Amino acid sequence: MKNRTVPYGYRYENGIIVLHPQESKIVKRICKAYLDGQSLLTIATWLNEEQIEYMPEVIGWNKARLKRIIEDERYLGKEPYPVILDEETHTAMQKIKEQRNTQKNIDRKTDIFQIAVPVKCPICGGRMLRRHDSRYKVQQRWLCENDECKTLIKIADSDLIKAINSILAGITPERIQAIGTSESEPSVAVRRVNNEIARLFDTTEMDKESLRKKLLEGISKRYEDIVNTPYATRKIQAELVGDNSTEGVQRINKTISEIILYTDLTVGIILLNGQFIRKEQTHGTATDG
Repeated sequence: MKNRTVPYGYRYENGIIVLHPQESKIVKRICKAYLDGQSLLTIATWLNEEQIEYMPEVIGWNKARLKRIIEDERYLGKEPYPVILDEETHTAMQKIKEQRNTQKNIDRKTDIFQIAVPVKCPICGGRMLRRHDSRYKVQQRWLCENDECKTLIKIADSDLIKAINSILAGITPERIQAIGTSESEPSVAVRRVNNEIARLFDTTEMDKESLRKKLLEGISKRYEDIVNTPYATRKIQAELVGDNSTEGVQRINKTISEIILYTDLTVGIILLNGQFIRKEQTHGTATDG
């Protein structure tokens, strides 16, 4: 796709940058909607619904494109661009943008940002993304990135880390010695792929290429179980109860492969060798899978 050679709202005419009649009106409409309190996502939605082109034969409005319009000082008449917006409008939009910036005071050196283990959705198994919004009492929330799921779970960073460490603290040497997978007890990763394969077989129009890839992934995961389990078990023993055992975030990163965050705010973990452990909220007991 070709990129724009001038900002949205302008065009070249006889080698000179002039106002684009339709686009310059859309710029003003976007800015008015933003000043009226509409979010960038809302604005992008109605622009796409009205089939307003960002470029010839290109719709595709999104928050990033709108953000550039909101911030662009060239609309104020910076040489060689004609004026589309006045200074008062532009200044007011920057104040609103600053007020809506809920990420500006985040300290990215805190423990939650040091965890390298993926957090997974309890509904679809998709990856969950951390979001922060200082306007709410519980400012941290996790959103499933799967567009067909979008599960949202609100939990404070401190509570999430506390729940994970509580599970790890309850793993005794005896339990670690029992950790392992076998042909009769496939790991969580293998079971997940098997479930995905089963769903593909249940579809009315089966995608053979997708099925082939999933079958190969299942074989790969099972092979990883066979090869990696003894090593992973020894590593977990060393990190959790050995003489050189680690603590805090370092311990999480060195012993866990996945974190599952549930809607009741409990947590499950999958250790490096595939064992699933979850501490139930009601009885405070941990279960192995």
